[in-house]
Amino acid sequence: VIVCAFNNANATDLYWIGNGGNWSDGTRWSLTSGGSSFNGIPTKNDNVYFDANSFGGGGQTVTINQEAFCKSMNWTGATNTPTLGGSSTLNIYGSMILNSAMNVTYTGTIYFKSNNPGNIIQTFGKTLLSGQIFFDGLGGEWTLQDNLTATNSDISLDKGSFNTNSKTVSAHRFQSISGGICFLTLGASTFNLKSSGDHYTEWGWYVSGSNLTLNSGTSTINLIGASGNFRSYSIREYYNVNLTGATLGSLNCSDNTVFHNVSFASDASLSGSATFNDITLAGGKTYSFSSNTTFTFTGALNATGSCSTPTQIFSSSPGAAETFSKYSGNITIDNVRLRDIT
Repeated sequence: VIVCAFNNANATDLYWIGNGGNWSDGTRWSLTSGGSSFNGIPTKNDNVYFDANSFGGGGQTVTINQEAFCKSMNWTGATNTPTLGGSSTLNIYGSMILNSAMNVTYTGTIYFKSNNPGNIIQTFGKTLLSGQIFFDGLGGEWTLQDNLTATNSDISLDKGSFNTNSKTVSAHRFQSISGGICFLTLGASTFNLKSSGDHYTEWGWYVSGSNLTLNSGTSTINLIGASGNFRSYSIREYYNVNLTGATLGSLNCSDNTVFHNVSFASDASLSGSATFNDITLAGGKTYSFSSNTTFTFTGALNATGSCSTPTQIFSSSPGAAETFSKYSGNITIDNVRLRDIT
């Protein structure tokens, strides 16, 4: 049997047939649903379908056993609880639509590479186990249709437009630092990022660059790792950011970044000038604000310690002042120790 990978821009739809097998097996692909094999494998121009004629019984796995390509991937209608498995790289040049009646054990890297608008991602509650997920297509656009759960994944927006569409995103890290032209639209989304590491080497949230346009909407970014680290350069406005780590947190931003609400649950360092509506500092913890900068409050600074364990607010450099600014109203704090704060 001769198996070929046809690179034909006019090829459109390929259907999986014959139960489980390797993605690279050309006998598993047909030009019609349930039809005969055409002895070829998908290219980036081909939409691939897994439907009611793909699997005749349970326990069937489609294994991505070598680097794979397709335009859109659609599991709608697949029966008998099939599994998408394997660990080789998967390149998707369109949409990805899974199925609630399937399993996902695939652990490889996923690249979304479309250069066109209108692509969707719909997981139907399935958890993606990929270590890395990249959005990397100049002019490409991807919109979530439901929650994206990829708790062990580093999600990277390198080029294109990613619209989380007010859905919940659960991941290890999120970053957009490539310098490519990017658009990130959050709406009312919640990000739950579990990265935990040294804030010099691993940031749960890290975005930068003048080519990135962020519309934060009314979103919430939760850094839920033991040490949650937030870093943002050249981005001017966020809504809610919560650092809930039990041991340490860091908020590192460029000058004049604006936040709606920020809260900390542990010791933390804050650097770069910023404006907060409300900021909440956990009682009995220590907070280092970068010296020779100004932090502005339009709402409340919530900082309440106890007599035995006061909340401590220091400038990062002893003897070098850091400024708190509030144009009107009061700041009321209780059982707080201040040092080098103007």
